[in-house]
Amino acid sequence: MSLPDPKSFPFSRSTSLIAGDDLRRWLPRLGIVTFFLLAWGGWFACGEIRVYEVATEARLESAAEVHPVDAPLGGRIVAVHARLGEAVAAGDPLFDLEAEDAEFELTEAKTRLEALERQLASIAEESDLVARLLDLERAAGQERLRAAGLQQEVETIVGRVAESEHQRARRLHEEGLLSDLDRQRYRGEVEKSRARSEAESADLEALQTSIRGQQTELEARAAHLEHERVTVQGEAAELAAHLEHLQHEIAERRVVAPVAGRVARLAEVQVGAVVATGERLADVLPDGAIRAVAWFPPSALGRLAPGQSAWLRLDAYPWTDFGAVEATVERVADEPNDGRLRAELALAPSPPRGVSPRHGLTATAEVAVETVTPARWVLRAAGGTLDRPVPSGG
Repeated sequence: MSLPDPKSFPFSRSTSLIAGDDLRRWLPRLGIVTFFLLAWGGWFACGEIRVYEVATEARLESAAEVHPVDAPLGGRIVAVHARLGEAVAAGDPLFDLEAEDAEFELTEAKTRLEALERQLASIAEESDLVARLLDLERAAGQERLRAAGLQQEVETIVGRVAESEHQRARRLHEEGLLSDLDRQRYRGEVEKSRARSEAESADLEALQTSIRGQQTELEARAAHLEHERVTVQGEAAELAAHLEHLQHEIAERRVVAPVAGRVARLAEVQVGAVVATGERLADVLPDGAIRAVAWFPPSALGRLAPGQSAWLRLDAYPWTDFGAVEATVERVADEPNDGRLRAELALAPSPPRGVSPRHGLTATAEVAVETVTPARWVLRAAGGTLDRPVPSGG
């Protein structure tokens, strides 16, 4: 018995029409799906995606070195001038340590030094007067000695004249031409002349002795004044050195800013607190550029390199509101330290609007280390997964 022809059934034509309509309706959809599959395949095989290294920790730092401010000496704080965050110039006072004993001793030393300076001035004035008096005494003594010498010379000449007349009178007396009385008179003149000459000689010696005595006394006074001047001057120099030491000690008790900048850290100390020698009191951050320092896993060694682009998301400025801060890798450590690889990033000159980079701000850092195709990235990820050890069951 033969089977009927399907075309002879009444519904066979309807079924064929429905199949044709379905095919026409799905062909466009199939084309769209095929297009997207081809496009995705092309992107998967030839597209580019960035691969990032993400830091485990990052923060902003000043490119300049932070200068610590330590207590030079131990003691009690009597004044606090520093204010956290305020700008200071080099040498501005930050803290004052107690120095009452040194200041009292300094006042006494200044008073004593002023007295010694007055004494030196008085000694110098008296020495000048003695030197002038000695010069005058020497000049006057020479004049007196010259006058006495002239007088002695006159008496000597007078004595010689009297002796000559006495000799002439003696010859006249021997010849009988002169009486004994006249001869005796001439002889008396000679003796008086000798007496006056001897007196003049004695007076000259006495004058010389007197002049030498007066000059010696003045010279001794001048020597005594010079010795006193040297002694007082030495005492003044020693006192001046002690004064300088006291001033230095007092200056050391005034803690000042080592450089111009900003007070970035301030110890919680108040007036009356006692600090130890070398205790950290503050940090002064010099004015300078801000950089970022980030620490990456050790696996980033060899992948990070200077010149790579980076982005920072500051914790104080949510990136959804302010955006990320662009940066560039500047330096990378040669090897990890304590399980971390350090890198320094240079910030872009113009940060996002409203963002003020400051020392100490924490952040999240990402560095674009390479560009790969999606296919290669998937294969690399799959390879990393396959390389992991399979845990043993049991």
